[in-house]
Amino acid sequence: MRRAICTALIALSILCSKAQANDNEESLLTLRLETRLDYQRHWLDGTTVKENTGFEGKFINIRADGNITDNLSYSWRQRLNKEHSDRTFFDATDWVYLNYNIGQ
Repeated sequence: MRRAICTALIALSILCSKAQANDNEESLLTLRLETRLDYQRHWLDGTTVKENTGFEGKFINIRADGNITDNLSYSWRQRLNKEHSDRTFFDATDWVYLNYNIGQ
């Protein structure tokens, strides 16, 4: 199931990156997929524990940014692999911004 979700998110991010507008035009939606992979090495009494050594995924995030109007923009980042402590969606939300530009 996780592989299917990851594959779908990667495909969605590739499609959205190709569908983005030019730099001089403002886009309504820009989707990004962020991930981090670290190498972990565990030792016990000076010897490597091979079962706990290797690459480990630290996080996978989905991020959405865009402009609704000339003065109104938004940004949202959600962690997909963070546990929800009390079963609320916002436990895994890093940020949600709604920005309004009041002008000069």
